[in-house]
Amino acid sequence: MRQPAVLVVGGGVAGITSALSLAESGLRVHVVERDEDIGGHGAKLCCKATEVCHQCGACIVADKIEGLRSNTGISVMTRTELRRLERNDREFQAHLVRRDNGEDVSLNAVIVATGFAPFDARHKPQFGYKECADVLTGLDLEEQIRATGSVQRSDGRRPRTIAFIQCVGSRDAHIGNNYCSGVCCKYALRMASLLQSRIPDLEVTVFYMDIQIGGKGFYEFYQGCRKRMRFTRAIPTKVAGNGSGTLEVRYEDVERGHLAEETFDMVVLSVGMVPAPDTTDLAQALGVSVNRDGFFSAPDPLEANQTDVEGIFLAGSCHGPKDIEGSIAHAQAAAMRTISFLGTL
Repeated sequence: MRQPAVLVVGGGVAGITSALSLAESGLRVHVVERDEDIGGHGAKLCCKATEVCHQCGACIVADKIEGLRSNTGISVMTRTELRRLERNDREFQAHLVRRDNGEDVSLNAVIVATGFAPFDARHKPQFGYKECADVLTGLDLEEQIRATGSVQRSDGRRPRTIAFIQCVGSRDAHIGNNYCSGVCCKYALRMASLLQSRIPDLEVTVFYMDIQIGGKGFYEFYQGCRKRMRFTRAIPTKVAGNGSGTLEVRYEDVERGHLAEETFDMVVLSVGMVPAPDTTDLAQALGVSVNRDGFFSAPDPLEANQTDVEGIFLAGSCHGPKDIEGSIAHAQAAAMRTISFLGTL
């Protein structure tokens, strides 16, 4: 008898992890990814190790990608989307589309691992993103360092002062994102620490509401950051160019009870995680539900991988914000749930 087949929708770190776990069990696995290549957002991250590893997960993503590419038992289809899924007895029939060419594939289970989208900082125009050249998102900065090995301003100079603004697109009732993305504090402080290790005497200011310090060893890392960086408990109300090539950041100084302005060479926006843009359409195609924040829903809080359709499971940040470590753990659990389900067929 042929081994059961599983479709993994999404080729980011969660989808790759689930696919590798399924293949290790001898299952036939198809991975579909709508983008040009696999890896998702994790493939764009730079290593943030200084004199020690800070457990950012970038190297883990690279290893997972290489593992998938070298595994001949996994079929990978990039630039491909799932348009329709039908249930027939104990099988699914998936209609996949690649550049207008359709293909039907018979499956026994589906894992959804479509990831997230970074919040579009243009929706918070007060921060000057895309208006001021030296206002970047955290992901912009990641890609710049990964591509060039360094960070520089739009005029080619190295920054001497950098402000990180936290919770851009998260914990914000004005835009309907009331949840904490959970990862922004970690990636901002790891990035700030990396920059200070590469730029002597770099001054870092972190504007924040509060700092999420969960995770093994992160509290101690955070305490070390407080000795090297300035933490200001306020979310700026305005970022703008001042005509002299630097940026003016306006915020409420809570301790002194008045508005304050400071000048920085560069501002980095720690953007949150929002649902991938095709989440609602894909949910309708699969017949599964989304939650109030727009992520795929696991109706039973004790079964975080299971949807309300038998045989369809969730992996990674399509279920809600997760860091790399959390996405990998969730994806491994999704593979285990899938294997258990297939054993009942």
